[in-house]
Amino acid sequence: MKGKQARRFAPMAAVPLLALTVLAACGSSGSSKAKGGTTATTAAAGPKVGGHITYATAEVPSLDPLKLGEGSTGNDRGIQIYDTLLKLDAKGNILPSMALSMDSTDGMTWTMKLRPGVKFTDGTPYDADAVVYNIKRQADPANKFAFGGNVSDATEITAVDPTTVKFVLKAPNGSFPLGFTTLNGLIASPTALKADPTGFGNKPVGAGPFMVKEYVRDDHLELVRNPDYWDKPKPYLDGITVKIIQDPLVMSQALIANNVQAIIGTGISLAAVKGNNDIKQIGGIDTGGEAVAIQSSKKPGNDIRFRQAIALAFDPNVVDQVITKGAWTDKVLLCPPFTKDSPECLPNVWPKADIPKAKQLIQAWLADGNNKSVTLLAIQGNTSNEFIQQQLNAIGLDVKINTLPTADYVAKLNGGDFDIAWSAMTSFSSPYPKLFQYFHSKGGRAIPKANNPDLDKAIEKARDGLTPDARVAGYKDFQQIMDTQYYYVWYSPYINGLLIRNNVNVGPQAAGTNYHMAEFYLS
Repeated sequence: MKGKQARRFAPMAAVPLLALTVLAACGSSGSSKAKGGTTATTAAAGPKVGGHITYATAEVPSLDPLKLGEGSTGNDRGIQIYDTLLKLDAKGNILPSMALSMDSTDGMTWTMKLRPGVKFTDGTPYDADAVVYNIKRQADPANKFAFGGNVSDATEITAVDPTTVKFVLKAPNGSFPLGFTTLNGLIASPTALKADPTGFGNKPVGAGPFMVKEYVRDDHLELVRNPDYWDKPKPYLDGITVKIIQDPLVMSQALIANNVQAIIGTGISLAAVKGNNDIKQIGGIDTGGEAVAIQSSKKPGNDIRFRQAIALAFDPNVVDQVITKGAWTDKVLLCPPFTKDSPECLPNVWPKADIPKAKQLIQAWLADGNNKSVTLLAIQGNTSNEFIQQQLNAIGLDVKINTLPTADYVAKLNGGDFDIAWSAMTSFSSPYPKLFQYFHSKGGRAIPKANNPDLDKAIEKARDGLTPDARVAGYKDFQQIMDTQYYYVWYSPYINGLLIRNNVNVGPQAAGTNYHMAEFYLS
């Protein structure tokens, strides 16, 4: 298992991504249209082409790439509209997508080769100029892109020719290509962005497998096949309806009734569909986890006694009863957000639950004149909200809950406008760029607002290392700091993956929540 995890970094550094130019030649082609515009053929010896599914998720503030978050906070739609420059496979290896390759000999100067002949759905070229425009837009601090930190260290972003982009970084970064497998890889039409920068978020233009036919905010998003998508016969589906449902239990009920065919799996939804033979789960307990984020730059979170007490307040047995609903079999957070089998795991550093000590810490903290009233920033429809409230009230706090829709919650979370907050890190094939975004002071999100120079150095060490061992060493340094400073209190593993009807097939999905629905097909 350890060897499998280590290989995910193999494409980078001294011989980075060399396999991409080979893999890029592996594609399928050919499809035909039946009357009425519905695709009636099947891919050669492969998935059936045609059909439609409904996918339920929460609303986002905009479909502009700069307003999207990871997983079900936007990337689940962004990938379908824009595609990504690069992809990850199930082993964490970087694969081509809109870009054929990305190479460097020193980790500092990177050359990206784009797929020739691709066009946005408005007919304009998806070329090096378009990529440069988008990446510079991401890096511009005025745009406040939560993932801009992944590209802000580039001192030069230039179009060498129509299919070549050159990046020159301030310092070597062996992880740099990984950002382009996720939100930094979402490239929008510069022509459409410039024509209507305000309205673009409701009428986005990309070059991905699907196009936006209709968007009714807080109700649904209708996606239809892009007939000019580069990777024919994908997408296999004729279309996807994204139904906006906030409550995970309501989502589960819709899935059981076959009103929707796919939702993001949670402990609540897993329990709701348990024993239903018409539904399957893609993924399981993996990297990531649920947590209480603590705003550490101001009261009350700037006192380590307060943070440590919260870290000791969660009994895994109670968590499994309430949150993971019996799915967390070993009930041990050994080295969150990593799995015990990953090379980054630094075991036995994260503290075990100790309720009496948590109470003592809060009593001492209150004796110094602090106020026990604390507000929890929370997301609508999440049963973890009341659970966190109950666990922290039990150690002597008085927790009020500020419950908001997803888009408003994310804005406050990223902006540091909270005392404590429910948070979750979705599973990942590679810890970069996720950990950089969440915890580095310049990562874009920097959720706990820790502003700890040693933490920044550890994350930079993990990001910049040109060998697997160097990167692993950085992530172990990161854990040592996080697990003794309690900026982000893990209390539960992450229940990963999709819950889908049995007749929906997802294709070769990587770990995590970057679902390329061009691969989905019906059987």
